[in-house]
Amino acid sequence: VGGRAVTRSSLLVHSAKIAILAAVLVRAQTRGAIVSVLVACFVALWMAGRNRPIVRVLGVPGFLVAAVFAWDLSRSQIVEYALRGQTEQGLTTLNGRIPLWEIAFDLLSEGSKWLTGFGYGSSRVLLFERVSWAGTAHNSWVEMLMGVGLIGTAIAIVACLAIGKRLWERATAYGSRIEILPFTLFIYLMVNSFASEFLALPGFGFSALAILLVPACTW
Repeated sequence: VGGRAVTRSSLLVHSAKIAILAAVLVRAQTRGAIVSVLVACFVALWMAGRNRPIVRVLGVPGFLVAAVFAWDLSRSQIVEYALRGQTEQGLTTLNGRIPLWEIAFDLLSEGSKWLTGFGYGSSRVLLFERVSWAGTAHNSWVEMLMGVGLIGTAIAIVACLAIGKRLWERATAYGSRIEILPFTLFIYLMVNSFASEFLALPGFGFSALAILLVPACTW
């Protein structure tokens, strides 16, 4: 999204980085990350078109047409890739995530912990006792509910909305790639947060959101 204006790399090195990233992204078969990247790229194209209409006129329709052609030409391969050897029922239940979230809600109800939660990282113990493959809630917001309850989750939502609003205002005010980049990263984090717990636990997502506080607070 930022391009060479951000990386400061030569054209060859920059192209190599994109190729490696694309290969790793596809081969890793992390569906949440792939969907998040596609949504973030679409948002970046749309926002870049505010100051450069040609980007919106050509880039956005081109993005959508490419998606339609890819689906039309490789529908069976895309479905097979998305299933990852599982059944269609497993995919429609978000790889078992919906039943997992239902268990988390049941635990909150049984323990009367909706307001305050069970404590930070508690899903690693409580959910693991019920579902051996889980370990976490596989959703940042359900993870927060289990850890800090409705009160903490509400504060987190307000904080994320405030960060997103400031990054949006900054991106629309300046319109440069460097300013659009933080908002695009924010969109990636928000989309992926519904399939991963990475905003609620230490790691890339939490760290990236903390980094985004810098441009958000300096606006």
